[in-house]
Amino acid sequence: MPLLSKFAHIGIALFCFTLCLMLPLSIASAQPGDGVPAGYASVGAYHSLVIDVSGNLWVFGDNSLGQLGIGNEPGAIYPRCLLNNVRTAEAGDFNSFVISTDSTLWAFGKNSQWELGSGTYGNRYLPAPVLTRMTTISPAASHVLGLDEEGNVWSWGGNKSGQLGIGLVETLSAPRKVLSGASQVLAGSEFSMAVGRGYTLWAWGNLELAVQNKGGRSDLPGGQKAVFAMPQPVFSQVMKVAAGTRHYLALREDDSVWAWGNNSEGQVGDSGFENRLSPVKVLDNVADIAAGPNHSLALDRQGRLWGWGANQAGQLGFGESDEPRSHVSPKLILTGIVQIFSSDTYTLALDEQEQLWFMGRLSPPEFPEFEGISSATPQVILQDVAFAAPGRGHILLIKTDGSLWGVGNNTSGQLGLPDLDFIDSPTKILLQERKPTLAQ
Repeated sequence: MPLLSKFAHIGIALFCFTLCLMLPLSIASAQPGDGVPAGYASVGAYHSLVIDVSGNLWVFGDNSLGQLGIGNEPGAIYPRCLLNNVRTAEAGDFNSFVISTDSTLWAFGKNSQWELGSGTYGNRYLPAPVLTRMTTISPAASHVLGLDEEGNVWSWGGNKSGQLGIGLVETLSAPRKVLSGASQVLAGSEFSMAVGRGYTLWAWGNLELAVQNKGGRSDLPGGQKAVFAMPQPVFSQVMKVAAGTRHYLALREDDSVWAWGNNSEGQVGDSGFENRLSPVKVLDNVADIAAGPNHSLALDRQGRLWGWGANQAGQLGFGESDEPRSHVSPKLILTGIVQIFSSDTYTLALDEQEQLWFMGRLSPPEFPEFEGISSATPQVILQDVAFAAPGRGHILLIKTDGSLWGVGNNTSGQLGLPDLDFIDSPTKILLQERKPTLAQ
């Protein structure tokens, strides 16, 4: 069945209800009342996307800018089955990007800076096709990067700092190819990065604290001193890259981690606070990396989780009495960890026993000082966890049995629960068609 694109919102609801009644036997086997098993999730500022185990996309939360793709309805408290034949989906803060099983990229939601790539201006309230043969999507606040099956990098949207890599600082309403031979893309805060052919790390956009200022433009607004409007090679032998607001981590082929950029909170990890324009080695024998705005995480081959940088919200898990509040070199947080997830003010870690550990502060984006959920030391918040989707104000969790759980801000229904308040402990969410929606 092809991906839906042009149904009116009433038609979508009726079609998806029929679709969910005709799901394959693997999903129909779930016990009554259990809902449909989930397989993947991604969260925006006030909305959520979930793909079930048969490739159906469910949406819930705020739809004021069209980010749910359900037409002109203001939102949905309960999960709504929107599309089928979906491979992956990524939520921007206020928009959504979906790649179908035929590798077509679809987009909907906020489009004030042409970030949907559809060639037209204005928010879109129904899914629209953008590109074909796509594998990966990385949305940022104002621009988007996509990676196709041949390893080509595509960019579109806002471009005031050259983050599209097209040699100009003009916005693009439709995708343009900027690099080939890539294996990873990362759209950041007015900058872009890609791991290219030969494991070379390329970067472009506002790289004031990322590279030596050789060839960077200085004639742009805001006093930007190192804006590169074309991709620049910045490091070699890179397998994976992660980035905060203005600092960068690279995991190299030899399992070493290197860091550079803004170091005001010690997030580079080189035992000081001086900004680094060139990568410095931080750790060896590392399997994975992650970064928050001003903190860094590394998971080594022995399952040990290390953290450094800002710890004002407890996101490094070193305790309330921990001084200083910033750590300038890696410090051991947990052992027996297999997967790590980072957000603005908290860290999630999944251990060998499928326990999910939380440290830091989770609060609504509009009320960052609200305590919400706060723990300065690592605490287990859920057992039997297989996957986590962290957001700025809410988290979705998928357990090993496929059940979907949520915790955090639910004022717009982004947890798919009827209690429109802050939910302070993980609560089960049912993927099943039902009313009401916020429109009612």
